Amino acid sequence: MGDTFHVTRAGAVALAFMTAALPVAAQEADETELIAPEEGLMGVSPDRHGEVAGGGEGTPDGTLDRSPVENQEADNLDARLEAQELLDEAARVADALRHDSDLMLLLGRARAVFIVPEYAKGALLVGGSSGEGVMLMNETEGWGQPVFYDVGSFEVGPAVGAASGAIAMLLMTEDAVSGFLEESNFSLDANAGLTLVEYSAEAQGSWGNEDVVLWTDMTGLFAGVTLGLSDIAYDGETTNAYYGGEFTPAALLGGQPVEAGGTERLRDALPG
Repeated sequence: MGDTFHVTRAGAVALAFMTAALPVAAQEADETELIAPEEGLMGVSPDRHGEVAGGGEGTPDGTLDRSPVENQEADNLDARLEAQELLDEAARVADALRHDSDLMLLLGRARAVFIVPEYAKGALLVGGSSGEGVMLMNETEGWGQPVFYDVGSFEVGPAVGAASGAIAMLLMTEDAVSGFLEESNFSLDANAGLTLVEYSAEAQGSWGNEDVVLWTDMTGLFAGVTLGLSDIAYDGETTNAYYGGEFTPAALLGGQPVEAGGTERLRDALPG
């Protein structure tokens, strides 16, 4: 007589449950294998062709390919952020000028001011310049919008060694302002027919009709030496990116209206 085995009612129920669960578990495993690769670059899921919805194909470095327009927009954003940082630094220089009431009176009589928040003597910054600055016209109704410039070199006669610091040049005459209206490089020095003098509260009485009065927080460099800034160039790329258009320095310095919400701090720090 062959072997027999008896299944209890409880065992039959358990066996039926396990048998029914196997296809479900297999189906879930198959779906898991399909879902797992869906995690795309930067947390964005690609479609079945491997392309990210709403963007370009993923690149090996984990970024997304961008169109030329998107690249230009990203570059403009970077330029605007750097320009705003420069304006904020220039505002801090203007705040420092406010501590000298005589200097503020002189600045109030200036035709314009050119502020280089950080000049690096003996070093070149990005782009081959030794500093970056902003120029503002002193208009009847207040200070105009700042325009951006690069500075090649700061002439300090026989001064030796590297130095860095802030420079503010008070442009007292139209001759001192004229170079800023052009898109070609120019200088603020004796070679350009300009007279420059370093600011000193004690020496104001001896001044004549100087074109430029120079203030700086760098010390020990200028006694009895020739002063000047050379190879100053209009930074159209930064200016255009900041104001969102194509502008000439003459148009902006002449009062062409532009939208710029980040310039108030600097303009308000200068004497009205």
